[in-house]
Amino acid sequence: MSKFMRDAQAAWVAFAVALLGVIASVLLLLMFAVELPFNGPYGYGAGYEVLTAGASVLSAVLVLYLSRMARPGPSARVLAPALAILLIVEAAFALLLVLHLVAVEVSVAATLTVLVLEGIWLIWLNRRLGRLGAFSPFLSTFGWLIGACLTIGVPISVLGLLLPPLEILQLLVLGFGVFLAGGAWLVFSLWWLMVGVRLLRGPRNGQSGDASADEANESDSATTTHLRGRRRASIAAPADRPYSCA
Repeated sequence: MSKFMRDAQAAWVAFAVALLGVIASVLLLLMFAVELPFNGPYGYGAGYEVLTAGASVLSAVLVLYLSRMARPGPSARVLAPALAILLIVEAAFALLLVLHLVAVEVSVAATLTVLVLEGIWLIWLNRRLGRLGAFSPFLSTFGWLIGACLTIGVPISVLGLLLPPLEILQLLVLGFGVFLAGGAWLVFSLWWLMVGVRLLRGPRNGQSGDASADEANESDSATTTHLRGRRRASIAAPADRPYSCA
């Protein structure tokens, strides 16, 4: 579906991801506030995992679709399929966790891996589509900042968990990492909402991402051809210029 899906269809998928993300965030906060202190029954937690699984599968479709709009190079061409596969794996682990068929640590490890790779993808995608004109400057900047916070915040949070517990260094490192990654995770749904609006309206220059990419590539080719032509002309000019014998 991602190969032939039009922007309008992708927009509604993005809206669905945003809605599922918001509801899942509320359920997660309720789990920490209501269920975790009493060690159960984790109904909110189960709901969070199910909604996260659905959002991950839909996100995998959008990752492939948006990456195709950006016309990735050889290295970036590997990033999108890898992230899409990991998102589906994460969704599977989330459902297995609800069914008590996998340990919590395994599901958390899958989620953290996805968040880091998703951060790298967000940085590349938003900067690329911003340069092509498919994303507005604000949307592009907002997106790659989320990606940067995820890419930096998640490893710092993991490092904080490995430090001696309840010491000042651990509290500082863990707090900083959670601030970056947690803040980015909370506003991630807003980015999906903005992407949906952008896809529904079309890019700010009135062209699709593919058309913008084509124009950018054609412009680069035309510039290269023009420079080569000028260089040939400058080399050939002395041979054609008449010289005086005086």
